[in-house]
Amino acid sequence: LWFTNSVSSCRDRTRPWYESAAAQGHPDAQYNLGRALDRAGSDPRRAMALLRSAAQQGSFVAMNDLGGMLMAGRGCPDAVPDLAEAETWLRRAAAQGFHRSMVGLAGLHAQKGEDEEAIRWLSQAAEQRAEPEVCFKLGMAHLHGLSGTTVDAARGEKWLREAAEMGHP
Repeated sequence: LWFTNSVSSCRDRTRPWYESAAAQGHPDAQYNLGRALDRAGSDPRRAMALLRSAAQQGSFVAMNDLGGMLMAGRGCPDAVPDLAEAETWLRRAAAQGFHRSMVGLAGLHAQKGEDEEAIRWLSQAAEQRAEPEVCFKLGMAHLHGLSGTTVDAARGEKWLREAAEMGHP
């Protein structure tokens, strides 16, 4: 089901109503418009600016997605990732309890070779049991170890069983 304000917006799957609300400073509209622009890849700098504005107003999902853009370099000058700013935004969203930001921080720390910190963040996200994939990733990390962590087969099995009970294939 697709609700729109016109036949053309239904046909081309656009959401023109976000433009005016985003321009008025509404964080949800800024997030939704920024997210759509990021997904389309059409204007990453504008997407980043919209997400940053929504994040500055407290939107934890905007903080998370802004962190993801910064980690990947989308919208950054010369497409160079800004891991320091990414970590700042991901930490702010994680402080609000957002498990996806915790997973993002785990990935960021793994990328930097900080495996113990990566496991710590992945564990915090898995404890929420919000997504079976997170439990699966933690189970695999314990089962096989990361480059600098010790293998813990019992913990690995615990989290893999948890993921399976949650429906992970």
